Amino acid sequence: MNDTIRAFILNQKDYRERDALLQVFTRESGRLAVIAAGARKMTSHNAGRILPCTLADLHIDYVSGKTIFRLKGAETVNPYRHIQNSLILSSAAQVLCDTMYQMNLEETGMMETEYDLLASAMDALEAGHDANTVICLYLADLLKLFGSEPDVDECTVCGKKMVRSISVKAGGFLCEEHAVQEKAPFLPKEDLKRFRLLCKAGMAHLDIAEKADPAKLPDVSFLAEFIHAYTGSSIASIAFYEEVSAL
Repeated sequence: MNDTIRAFILNQKDYRERDALLQVFTRESGRLAVIAAGARKMTSHNAGRILPCTLADLHIDYVSGKTIFRLKGAETVNPYRHIQNSLILSSAAQVLCDTMYQMNLEETGMMETEYDLLASAMDALEAGHDANTVICLYLADLLKLFGSEPDVDECTVCGKKMVRSISVKAGGFLCEEHAVQEKAPFLPKEDLKRFRLLCKAGMAHLDIAEKADPAKLPDVSFLAEFIHAYTGSSIASIAFYEEVSAL
């Protein structure tokens, strides 16, 4: 057999002496591991076709139930050249791919939705949309899929509509009284309003969220903390993205 799967290359690691181990995400089968023999050799035909944060057609012998395969060949479908040529966009794309790699997506039973969400976010970065906003909407959508979205309609403790802070521990907004109890810093009204819109809008309403008030780096950090707290996934590349964004 010689099957072709279309997949996002989430990451690539050295494997044995000259091989590479790819973690990829497909629409039909979710996350798979693919061994690319000889990919680290100078003469490799596949090396440039399996770069992280790109979309490729991979030729393998697919067997249902297996999670690791050997690569026979590859063709790049979308190299995302605009992303690859920008440090901020490439680091943002790595956050998207790392999140998809870290989260245990197969348990949700919505792999097609998750694949389409990643495709939508990557396309948005490639088109030049604001990186902070794309990341925030992407993370918020993933939290919704897991049933773990922040409560941004009222104080998560008492239900008061007048809120002053955000608490990852409490799961969303806090009123003044409970913000003081949790020692959560008060935030400006515009920051709370923007965070609520980011959580509600999702990638489907990127243009609206971006036009209303583009996301700020603290919004990215908050949602990354929510991801870690409520899905158990730690996004390793978020620290580098925050460092690059602060330059």
